Order: sequence, then structure tokens, then C-alpha cells
Amino acid sequence: MTVMVFAAHPDDEVLGPGATIAKYAKQEPVIVVIFSFGDSKLWARLMEPGKARSRLEIIKVRMKETQRACDILGVKKVIFLGLSDANIAKEVRDRKVEKRVKALIEKYKPRLILYHSQKDGHVDHLAVNKLLTKVIFELDYKPKVMTYQINRWDILGLRHAQYLEDVTDTFKLKLKALEKYKSQRFLINLLKKVVILKSLLAGKKMGVKYAEPFYEV
Repeated sequence: MTVMVFAAHPDDEVLGPGATIAKYAKQEPVIVVIFSFGDSKLWARLMEPGKARSRLEIIKVRMKETQRACDILGVKKVIFLGLSDANIAKEVRDRKVEKRVKALIEKYKPRLILYHSQKDGHVDHLAVNKLLTKVIFELDYKPKVMTYQINRWDILGLRHAQYLEDVTDTFKLKLKALEKYKSQRFLINLLKKVVILKSLLAGKKMGVKYAEPFYEV
């Protein structure tokens, strides 16, 4: 049995279902598929104002950080689709992207697929949601499917979660994995407190210390 996690950018897989990935990876192979390299030069300048990296340098850094983070979570394989950061919505219209995503799912036949929620506010995240929802609907078999939210940080959104995963034993691995995204340090430091608070509240809702919320498609 296999679990597949689809994310728009490097670090989305940790910010969203990171502790759940670490939990499942102890029992079965987890494969992470990331649509872009997170290679926006503008974003890189915002995150690291004192550094001027070429696009190739940004890609190398983001890939290395992702692999290190996923190693901590116990991920078996990381696959980059190589789409352009902030341009995913346009590039996923290419049938080649759809076919590649479908081919990956058919190759690994995951029992569970995790990907961005349709209520996630980022345009790239929404594009991934739209594509995966279409591809999964057309599959010859029906894996279990759940979505996660990153850009919707409203705590009230927890009321609408259809499933809560107890991640008390692996939450520290999620935080440790986040630390590997050093080029995104500014963003990660801003979001870490929200990530912790959200998991604490989700945990309280189900009577454990930490939990991650998921939503049905």
C-alpha cells in the first residue's frame, strides 16, 4: 500500500500534512509529488533580500531543502514536475501535465491521495486541486482522497474538517522538517506559530495533543 501527497510548492507538503506524512511513512511508502520548484526570483529576493540567486541556483536550493525535509518525514520518493512557480494555473492546462499526473497515480496505485483543498486561497494551490480532482475522478479505481489547507489559516475552518489525524507522536518531526527550508526562513517563522496553534486546537477537538485536519473532496 502507498500514500501519495501532491503539493504546489516545496514546503507545502510539510506546512500542510507534514506530521501525517511522518506518521504514515512509519507504516507504508509515502511519495511526494511537487508541481513547481518554487523558483520565483521575485519570491527569492523577498525571502533572502541580501542574496541574488540565479533561477538555477534557486532550483538547486529548493530541491535540496525539500529532500532534506522529506528525509526527516520518512518519505520514500520525491518527484518534481518542474512547473513554473506562480504560473501553475496556466501550465496545468497542458494535457501533458494531466497525463503525467495520471500516469504517476496509475503507476503507484496509492490507497490514499492527499492534495490542496478547493478552499485554499493560493492560485497555484487551487490549480493543483482542480487538476487532481479531475484526474482522480477519471481513474479506473477509487483511492481514498482527502485535502489539506495551507493558505486558509482561519481557526474556525476546523469546524468543517471531516477528518482529524492524531499526530501527537510525529508533530516534532514536522517542525524539524520545516527548519530545513532555510531559504524560506522568514515565511516559516511567521507561519510556525499558526501551524502549532492550529494543530493544538485540532488536537483538543479530538482529545489528543496535536492533530492535523483534512477535508473530503
